[in-house]
Amino acid sequence: NDTGRRSDALSTLQELALRYESTGAVRIAGEVFAKMIEIDPDNIPLRIKLAELYLRVSERQSAIYEFEKALRKIGEKEHWSDYIKVGERLLFVAPDHLHTLKMVSRLYLDANNPMKAIAKLQTAFKINRRDADTLELLAIAFEKLEQPAKTISVLEELGDVYVEQENMDHASEVYQQLLEYDPGNEHYQSILNNINAQVPEAGSASESQTVAEEKEKEVWKEGGEETWVSENTILQATSSYPDPKVTPSKLNTSLCHTCGAYMLW
Repeated sequence: NDTGRRSDALSTLQELALRYESTGAVRIAGEVFAKMIEIDPDNIPLRIKLAELYLRVSERQSAIYEFEKALRKIGEKEHWSDYIKVGERLLFVAPDHLHTLKMVSRLYLDANNPMKAIAKLQTAFKINRRDADTLELLAIAFEKLEQPAKTISVLEELGDVYVEQENMDHASEVYQQLLEYDPGNEHYQSILNNINAQVPEAGSASESQTVAEEKEKEVWKEGGEETWVSENTILQATSSYPDPKVTPSKLNTSLCHTCGAYMLW
């Protein structure tokens, strides 16, 4: 059957690719792995192996692309501990990869590990100090660490960003949070009153909800196509992950349950 023939083809190609790699023909080995991915595009370990081979021949952008593809598929399966491991590997290669910085930070927060989240968010903040997602995650992290002064400072910045974006629903929520920290703050109350005066009436609520839902989505660019992935699907993740400096050969069977066969290193 087709499944059996595909499995046989992959096994043959894998043996060939590993033979090329063992003789130092890394670029040719990569071409074989790329062919394997054409046959089995959902195989996550294949993509990670190809990414590592690209790194060995200094094709950094191609490696980043394959890591991104692998992360998207891991996210679709909601294997968040694996997402952290592969995400950390990508961030070692591309420390300023903003989407992965935010995703890994969110997963660390879900795992109740705010210190690891803050380490990533500091980098994200340096990239874009006015990114609403980064500020929101920083506020959550500081709140978990019971640092109210820093939480308030970040929330003030976040509220200002939402007002600037004319996202009044979210701005209202932020200033309500600020008033919970400082109930008698007339400045916060004045801003909140002004925001609430601009919030649409109930008749246009459905339209506002649609806009908000669209803003909660992230775009993955893949060869000119756009795939929408909602970050609301994030559930939880463990906090364990390997040292990002570890060699690829030590990242092996932890991904086994993600896609089963063809563990390659």
